[in-house]
Amino acid sequence: MYRLKIWFTSRKAKKYWKNSFRDNSRYSLQFRNDYLVKKIKSLIKSLNIEIDVKGYENLGSAGPCLLYGNHQDNFDALAIVYALKAQTEAKDDFNKIATFIAKHSLQYKSYTRYILNSLDTFYLDRDNVRKSLETFDKYGKFVKENKTYGIIFPEGTRNKEGSISEFKPGSFKIAKKEMIPIVPFTINNSVGSFDKKRKEKLKIEVIFHKKIPANSFITQNTISLAERVQNIVISSFVKPQYQFKEDKKEEDIEQSKAAIKWKKKESKKTEKAAKKERKERENERKIAEAQKKEDEKYEKTIKKKQSKSKDK
Repeated sequence: MYRLKIWFTSRKAKKYWKNSFRDNSRYSLQFRNDYLVKKIKSLIKSLNIEIDVKGYENLGSAGPCLLYGNHQDNFDALAIVYALKAQTEAKDDFNKIATFIAKHSLQYKSYTRYILNSLDTFYLDRDNVRKSLETFDKYGKFVKENKTYGIIFPEGTRNKEGSISEFKPGSFKIAKKEMIPIVPFTINNSVGSFDKKRKEKLKIEVIFHKKIPANSFITQNTISLAERVQNIVISSFVKPQYQFKEDKKEEDIEQSKAAIKWKKKESKKTEKAAKKERKERENERKIAEAQKKEDEKYEKTIKKKQSKSKDK
């Protein structure tokens, strides 16, 4: 990950990502996606990596679509964004836009936060079931409305055994609820992408399998659908050449200084928002009380006038 950090935290890059993409409304999603593809191309060259894309035609001409596949390395997300780029230089052939759903801890590191935020990534808090369901719901609607390609790693985390773990059925509720077609994908040989000791070229393979139409799994439960997609992904899986190397810094990300700093920042935002809400409620209460007094005063005046008219 050290090269990724250097790549995105250089003075020039950091200034651009902070100022340009802090407010995503300044640039279209297509522009942001295209910019990231351009940066990934240069990163691939510097890392001495070659990416072979197969089955691109299975993606169709446009979204929405949900892509489910295996997860081995931190480079997988970048590999998928690169694999979705336009295959020709024709003016009407655009890069397909990727939309990710990621664990909330990836916000703690600036160099991953800038990348993910530029693609309007949705963050999942696994410790809060209610919020997770809300995130799934918002994510599915976003992919459908914006006709993007939603990228989901249903294993939940990187597989460190050189195999494919069981696909969690929960993430497949999105496809069923929003009736979005599924394209399974297999990533081969991505382990070791950021290994600074590697000298030979690393050849990564991204395979997009045949699309599964939404009407074909409408009556299928999420458990059997997860198994169905997993079997397709496994059918083309090849064990990685490199062995997984545990990154201690990555393992302790939840307790890192960046994580603590980010949590404090978020808690301050929450407190500020809560304080603002309390103030607004107090103002509304005061306005309501003042209005009530005015109404009472008006009613008394009307009653006095009525009583005077009766006396006359």
